Amino acid sequence: MKKYLKSLLFFSLLIIVLSFKDNNCDCDYRCNVKTISDLEVKKINWTPKNTTIKTLKKIIQPYPVDDKKFDKKIRFGYEFNVYQFNCRIDQIMKSDNGDYVLIMSDLRDTTNKIVGKIPNPKCDYVSKSSFVKSFNSVRNDLDELNSDNIKFSNYTVTGVYYFDEVYGIQIYPIMDIIKSWEKY
Repeated sequence: MKKYLKSLLFFSLLIIVLSFKDNNCDCDYRCNVKTISDLEVKKINWTPKNTTIKTLKKIIQPYPVDDKKFDKKIRFGYEFNVYQFNCRIDQIMKSDNGDYVLIMSDLRDTTNKIVGKIPNPKCDYVSKSSFVKSFNSVRNDLDELNSDNIKFSNYTVTGVYYFDEVYGIQIYPIMDIIKSWEKY
């Protein structure tokens, strides 16, 4: 009986500890750029450029991989731009670090897709961003969407261009999502 109680106590404590550990808040070397808390934030052009996902996918972001002097931690190139586009949201996921990850497709050519992310405000490095209220607001808007109708609606998404060396073009962070049309 004591062994059973010890096991029960252990698993109860484990569940409590895991429930308080909301997410793995690790961030790679560009977390300041992703949360708009980098030193170059003042250089961002906050007037959104209207575009499409198909057009965004054509942007070639020069990433000086072989340049040893280039600091990959800083914002560069198109990352000083904010883009706005209409899309469908194909999928919403939560990554290991608690970021919301959206797979979005172009309205006219659904084979053109782009990833957008909204940082997890519960992570320390995100909570220090002056944009944490915006991240909370967008995440709350997504939480309120009817998941059954997500794929049948059109959205206007606004966010900052981000280039990932491995995954390419992303919108990270998404700053606003507005439901623009719903099929009933």
